[in-house]
Amino acid sequence: MSSDLFQNELEIFRIEANSAAQFLYSDLAVRTLASKHPRVLKRLNMAPLFWNTSLASLQESVIIALGRIFDNGSPHNVGSLLTKAEDLRIFSKDALGRRKQGTSATAPEWLEDYLARAYEPSAQDIRELRNEVQEWRRVYETNYKPLRDKAYAHREFPNDAEELRAAIASTRVKELEQMAPF
Repeated sequence: MSSDLFQNELEIFRIEANSAAQFLYSDLAVRTLASKHPRVLKRLNMAPLFWNTSLASLQESVIIALGRIFDNGSPHNVGSLLTKAEDLRIFSKDALGRRKQGTSATAPEWLEDYLARAYEPSAQDIRELRNEVQEWRRVYETNYKPLRDKAYAHREFPNDAEELRAAIASTRVKELEQMAPF
């Protein structure tokens, strides 16, 4: 497994995780601001269709981004990243030193001290991370995947409002706040 493949997968994951967090925290920021400041709420209510559409889009985007992260059918899900991370050679201090030195002919003066303090993950670290991912994947599959698949991605709920309400009721803002930074 090459370090480049891992780096590419890590960058894709970083973009997806940042997107999910940005969508979630943007929605929460607007809602919190409006709930604490009546003047802000009054301003938002001057264009309610726009703000309701924007906030709904942010909420859908969080769920869709989580799907790209946790759904095993997604080509760049977190499981794919962890599979590439099992090649521990990419985390060695030598490999880290080469990445940090980049294309420079000489190592930067800080590199030796940096590498002395660097941590090299073990296979056990990757297993523990995989277990934690599996716990969050179960939460995603139970509480968010049905909403993503049947409401946002494929629109299977339009004629079954009760099923849609049940799917929405299974979501928790606090849970998303814990999932997003993970």
